[in-house]
Amino acid sequence: ICSRLNEMEGVSCHVPEGAFYVFPKIDANGMTSEEMAMEMLSEGVLCSPGSAFGEAGEGHLRFAYTISKSDIDRGMDRVAKVIERISRKDN
Repeated sequence: ICSRLNEMEGVSCHVPEGAFYVFPKIDANGMTSEEMAMEMLSEGVLCSPGSAFGEAGEGHLRFAYTISKSDIDRGMDRVAKVIERISRKDN
């Protein structure tokens, strides 16, 4: 997941050391993490806005990867679509 996220423009993801979550930082063209999470949901990807984890979480999203590899691959395709759409927005 991290390697796929890091290939996306404006996304930086560190490999987690324990849990089944990733917490990438996303340059969302001025959108809040809540707005980003809603954009992801519009593509069928459920994630948590980073702001739910405190002020320092703003600009991040939290994705769980406790699903099958094929579902993760489909989800990452959808995430890439949203990231591309966000990067084109003029905020």
